[in-house]
Amino acid sequence: MTIQELVTAWFELWTTGNFEELPLAENFTHTSPYGIVNGRENYMNLARTNKEAFTGNTFDIHETLFDGNRGCIRYTMKSPTGTLEVSEWIHESNGMISKIIAYYNLQEERAAGRGIQIDN
Repeated sequence: MTIQELVTAWFELWTTGNFEELPLAENFTHTSPYGIVNGRENYMNLARTNKEAFTGNTFDIHETLFDGNRGCIRYTMKSPTGTLEVSEWIHESNGMISKIIAYYNLQEERAAGRGIQIDN
């Protein structure tokens, strides 16, 4: 799969709840503000454990940028508990997603820790 096809599959499979079919390389890594998850199986275990929070969401894709075997996607994830603004770099290797680096913050958590009021 191309990087564009992988990005499309990534969002479709999360939206439909079929995340078990994610085209992840065995040595997949996911980096986020919460840390790094190494390995496809470790990531899938995390997804299974948090299935309620990870599935049933919708995504409004605002921008995409593709360069060779990587793509950057800026989107809004909408869930029953609120929205999350995200930017992700998704990397392809041998037709699989090999790495994702995600940038976001949970505004309520960040604001509460600093005593900041956020108007939505």
